[in-house]
Amino acid sequence: MTAWGSVELAVEAMRRGARDFIQKLGQRAPVGHSQNANRAGRALRKGQRLEEENRALRASVFRN
Repeated sequence: MTAWGSVELAVEAMRRGARDFIQKLGQRAPVGHSQNANRAGRALRKGQRLEEENRALRASVFRN
């Protein structure tokens, strides 16, 4: 939880393993910020999953 949230900070937190990113109540952040942070987190996790799949596929191709 942070009082100084931004999309960039949310993405960095998720890169480092955070599952959620919450801005403290009372801050008047635009509604789109939390939606952007959610999208960024989903995109980051999808990218990580695809990288893992690519590594597995490359390993299986080179074994044969």
